[in-house]
Amino acid sequence: MLTDTALRNLKPKSKPYKASDRDGMYVTVSTTGTVTFRYDYRLNGRRETLTIGRYGPSGISLAMAREKLIDAKKAVAQGKSPAHEKQREKRRLTAAKTFGDVAGKWLADARMPEPLYVIERFDRRAAKSGWADTDGSVQRLHQIDLCQALGVSPSRKYESEGGLGLHHLFEVLQGTFVDRPAVAINAVVQWVAFNYLVGNLDAHAKNIAFLMRGQKADVAPFYDMLCVEAYLPRATMSMAIAGENKPGWVEGLHWDAMAFEARVAPRLVRSVLKKLVERIPDGISQVIGDARLMPSEREFVRESILPVIEERCSFVQEAIKGRQSSLQDVLASRELDPAVIDRLAR
Repeated sequence: MLTDTALRNLKPKSKPYKASDRDGMYVTVSTTGTVTFRYDYRLNGRRETLTIGRYGPSGISLAMAREKLIDAKKAVAQGKSPAHEKQREKRRLTAAKTFGDVAGKWLADARMPEPLYVIERFDRRAAKSGWADTDGSVQRLHQIDLCQALGVSPSRKYESEGGLGLHHLFEVLQGTFVDRPAVAINAVVQWVAFNYLVGNLDAHAKNIAFLMRGQKADVAPFYDMLCVEAYLPRATMSMAIAGENKPGWVEGLHWDAMAFEARVAPRLVRSVLKKLVERIPDGISQVIGDARLMPSEREFVRESILPVIEERCSFVQEAIKGRQSSLQDVLASRELDPAVIDRLAR
């Protein structure tokens, strides 16, 4: 049976080859390294092959491919050819002349849980007299992300690619840009801790924003907070914690050093971590017990998300049970990235 790790480790060879998953699904690996999910089946005495989709960031995940496999098996059991249905769907989409045709078809056929979630945008609000946009109903609020706040290119959103890190964010929060620095720093510490615990590896410099209030700013409501590690197991974090971007390597020393970079007491950061870990079991129970979840969604949460969160909680519990570090301990440490020590020594 395939795993995400096994899929990422599949290397191209001089000739295309296959690797089997489960329930009849397999992948083909092309000479250029493209990994494609496929399913062979027999219908009316003929062998047919369904191309489920390509694996990867621009394609589909292993979990999604297995979902599509279930649908394909149901179609075969009903005497329908999933491969032919896919081709017909492509022709129908090509024939659609307007976006409205496509959207209407998708909304009519999409299988979605009920009720749907309606998310209110934090950078929009109902307009008052004289504040409206052209349609007279909505006012856009001025918001900028961290890259915009520091005047750097969006391509520098990832610290690992020479972009912005948490220390840049803390510097912004400690300056004159933010209206209430102490409140903002406390919120961001909770943001960092929560992202770590839920496995949100993609918390980068464009996923933290500010709402402008004249010449000052407030930290905007947080967004894009999800368990990315469920889709990219064992990947590194977009923003390192005191120089460490591998989740399993973050120790109490790193959390304490991050606290000093944020200019807060390490006990505050440890308290935030402790409280979040204590609250997570109740949160998990509420999610798993939500009757609105489809069976496939509940299975994905249990199999792919919960193991990540449980592991992260164990990392944090191990990290904060040790002695709290002083600034002198941090500056004398040989385990931290020298760049972190240099920043703190200034």
